[in-house]
Amino acid sequence: MDMSQVNAKRPKGRPRCSANPQEVIDLRARGRSWLQIARELGIGRTTARKLYERQAAGNAATHPNQKQFTGEIMNGAEHTKPPAEDARQVDNPGTPAADAPAAPVEATAPLESPFITSKEIARQHGEMLRRQFGERLSRIEALRVATEFKTALVPKRKGGRPPSDRITRAFEDWKAGMRGVTLFAKHIPGWHKHNRYRRMGEQKALTDAIRNRWRRESAKER
Repeated sequence: MDMSQVNAKRPKGRPRCSANPQEVIDLRARGRSWLQIARELGIGRTTARKLYERQAAGNAATHPNQKQFTGEIMNGAEHTKPPAEDARQVDNPGTPAADAPAAPVEATAPLESPFITSKEIARQHGEMLRRQFGERLSRIEALRVATEFKTALVPKRKGGRPPSDRITRAFEDWKAGMRGVTLFAKHIPGWHKHNRYRRMGEQKALTDAIRNRWRRESAKER
C-alpha cells in the first residue's frame, strides 16, 4: 500500500473544537466547575476556559452596560435587590431580608482603629462580591480579584535596590580625597587577608560602584 495515499486522507493539524462557547457560558452560570464542563462537552479544561473568556469578551463588547454595572459594584455603589426580597420587605416592613447585604461602614464614622475598620470594610465588600459573583467565579479567578484589590490598596515600591551604606560611606571618603589602598582597606571587609586575585575583583567592584554613584549624583545636579 502506498503510504502517501494513506497520509493524504488523514486531516493535518489538531482537530478543531466543536463545542459551542454559549454552552460553556450557560453551564458556568449554573455553577458547574471547569472540570465538569470539560467532561460534559468532551473538551479540555483549558479549552473550556478559553471559550468562556472569548465569549465573555464578546458579550462585554456588545453589552457596554455590563462593564458599568461591574464598576458600580467594585466602587461600593448601591446594588439592586432581587424582586422577591423587595416584595418580602413590602409585606413586612419591620423585618429585614435574610439575604440582604450588610451596610458598608461609613467612611465618615470616627475611626478609633483604622486597621480594624479597614479590615471590616474589606470583609463586607468581599462578602458582597461573593454573593454577587461567587457561583460564577473559580478559585483562580477569585484569587485574581483579590490580587487586583491588593494592587489598588498597596502601592508598588520604588524600583531598584536601596543604596548600600558601605558604598555610601566609600563614596563620601572618595569625594573627600581618599584613594588607593587606604580606601580599599577601609571599605572592603577582610581586604588584608585576601589573595591578589580576590583583591583585584573587589577593588574593581568597589570602584565601579563609586563611579556609578558619582554619575547618578551628577545627573541629579543637572
